[in-house]
Amino acid sequence: MADADISDGLYVATRRAIHRLPAEILVEIFRNVQTGPMSTWKQSRKPRPWYSLLRVCKQWSNVVRSSPALWRVIFLTGRPDVLMLKYSLTYSGDMPVDLVVDSIHNSFATLTPLIAPHACRIRSLQFSELNTITDHALASLLYHRMPQLEELSLAFCSEGHDGKDEELEPLVPDQNEDEDGEPIRFPFFWFPKADQFPRIVNLQLGRSVAFSLRFPVLPSLRHLELRGCIVLGDLTIVDFVQYLAQHPVLERLSLSRFNVTLADGASLRLPGTLRRLELEDYPLRIAGFLSKLAPLPADLDVRLYRRLRYVDSDPETPSTAVHSLPEDRSILPILTLVETITRDAFGGAPVTELRVEGHEDHKFTEEQWRQALLAFPRPRKIAVTDTSAEEDSDASIALVKALRAPDPMVDGMLLCSHLKELELAAMERARDAELAKEIAACLTLRKTLGVPLESLLVYLKTTWHTKKATPDHFQKREELYTSVIRPLIDELRFEHEPCGEVMVAEETCEDSEPASGSESTDHASDSDVSKSEEVEGTNSDAESD
Repeated sequence: MADADISDGLYVATRRAIHRLPAEILVEIFRNVQTGPMSTWKQSRKPRPWYSLLRVCKQWSNVVRSSPALWRVIFLTGRPDVLMLKYSLTYSGDMPVDLVVDSIHNSFATLTPLIAPHACRIRSLQFSELNTITDHALASLLYHRMPQLEELSLAFCSEGHDGKDEELEPLVPDQNEDEDGEPIRFPFFWFPKADQFPRIVNLQLGRSVAFSLRFPVLPSLRHLELRGCIVLGDLTIVDFVQYLAQHPVLERLSLSRFNVTLADGASLRLPGTLRRLELEDYPLRIAGFLSKLAPLPADLDVRLYRRLRYVDSDPETPSTAVHSLPEDRSILPILTLVETITRDAFGGAPVTELRVEGHEDHKFTEEQWRQALLAFPRPRKIAVTDTSAEEDSDASIALVKALRAPDPMVDGMLLCSHLKELELAAMERARDAELAKEIAACLTLRKTLGVPLESLLVYLKTTWHTKKATPDHFQKREELYTSVIRPLIDELRFEHEPCGEVMVAEETCEDSEPASGSESTDHASDSDVSKSEEVEGTNSDAESD
């Protein structure tokens, strides 16, 4: 009986302490609740859980409702809750709002009338994976003047339709698919007025969005990204560079699959304010684009990304990024000094992070890693976020083996003695035991020699799609790594896709029931309480506190 009294006393004391917290402290706690699971929310496409704070008690409900900062970031996804959108726009007061729209299933017919009156205080608009290309309500919203808008991104998904779940006619009658095998659609036509966005800094136009010289000059623009948008008419590189020259503060230009006509004999100068140029396309197209430019400033950050081909009839045989370089090496001044590239060329480079985000079918062996680590001897972080599923091409296993190699320059020392963080992709469950064993051997040796790692992140991935992952699929994989590695490192973390959305190979789930994955998904959806009901029921529930 005494123990029960003590327990009740602690509960009452704790409860009273929580209610004595000032409102501003509660707001900071609530903001941490908002931002904490953001990445998980975006991946799972589920409603943000922080709305449940409204139902805890009357005090919390009043604090949340009277704090505009908690409502200024608005997320709409799937089939958005119109009532929650109304609450967000109301409780955010006069604060600038950021609107994030992802994978909307319906048109904006019901959303635009609610959002448009608040266009004057929209600071950021992010539209991604939209479905309805012929959405006139969306176009109507985008034609409103937004004096506080600083960032705008707009892109549609590859399965865009006309609003009636019917396929659109192809833009080019004789060509139904592009070079990646994806259908070519009519674009989303939108040409804003020059004075609509007087403060815009970042503009990103993506898949299925039309672009032509009708697009206005935006004097405040600092970052322009054109990624897979559809170029209308015969837009030459001369016209495009002249368009860029009218932007007096443009600092960053990113072009991906942006096809302009190359003019003969051109030697064009990009804006002198430009600090970073990113080009992503097939190697020969990048080389052709660069060949029409005047020599680039030596301090310009140039990043070239090789685009992958997925169609069997490949008219462009070069497959390496080296073919992205123009024949006239003087366009990139530093290349005039380079005849061959060896590891010694980078020996003095202050590189502190190495990343591998995929290498297709190219093998990544232990010896190749060893040569790379000799070339870049002082990284503090190495990350392999994706690698091959082939047994002899696993960059993660090859890396941890190479990290046990001795440093030829320092007796009794291993390569990369400054390394502190490691991120590895674990491609499939069948090889988890091998990878865990190699990691443990690497950590043990480095700890023994006085160069221990501090942090390890393991990306648990799947490679062959046949069956939904069960809830305990990733848990069992984590347990395997934890049992072998945890005593050898200070920080061990894991990342993976949401269970209900991941497919795994049949042979990796022999100990699981086939239907449990789908049941997990169904239970999750059933447990999602309508957020409108939460807000509506707040007062009645709170009064009983």
